[in-house]
Parts: sequence; structure tokens; C-alpha cells
Amino acid sequence: MPQRELKFPSEQEFIEALGVVPQSENSEDLTFSVTVELGSEKALISWDVLGCSVRFRIHRAEKLVIDLFREGVSEFSLRSDAGKTRLFVRYEVADVAGELSMQVLPEFQVMDAMLLS
Repeated sequence: MPQRELKFPSEQEFIEALGVVPQSENSEDLTFSVTVELGSEKALISWDVLGCSVRFRIHRAEKLVIDLFREGVSEFSLRSDAGKTRLFVRYEVADVAGELSMQVLPEFQVMDAMLLS
């Protein structure tokens, strides 16, 4: 199987939609993260370009309340409309495929649909 590389939103898309700049987690620019804070809640979104993986973590008052990790990601996109900003992740691993959606603005909300393929 050929090596895939994750396509992800550009730095400019993150700046325009969320007002944050992705931070490189290593010197090779292969893993990145952004942090979005809303009151006492904080979301950390991280992704690995060569590993084709994405992780969403939400903390409420410093306590981790949601931690979702997906591998086999084929699409990682950022969409803004009707006053809401969402991150979408499409993934497929073995016999399972799904879509993970995380609304970031105006409040955090997570929806996950996973199906046998």
C-alpha cells in the first residue's frame, strides 16, 4: 500500500476561522496542534501528517472530558458557516469508516458517526 500523507487546513484557514496559528510539535513539521479556549473550556486539536491521525481533546476547568483519536484519516477540513466553525475528520480503517465533527465556535460540540464498511 502506498504511503499516504494527510491533507489538512492551511495556517491561513486556521487564522481566519479560529484566530489561532498551528504550532509544529517537531522539527520535521510532521505533527501540529492548535488550542482554542472558550471560557473555562479548552480544546486541543492535534494531527500527524505522515501518521494520518487526528486527536481532539476538550478540557473543562482543567479536567479532561473528551479525548478522541482517529487513525486512517483521509480528510481533515475546517468549515465555517452560519456563525459556526467546525473541524471535520473522515477516516477509514479495516472494515470501519466514519466522520468525526467537532464544532469549535461558538461553543464546543462533538458528533461522531462510525459504520462498518
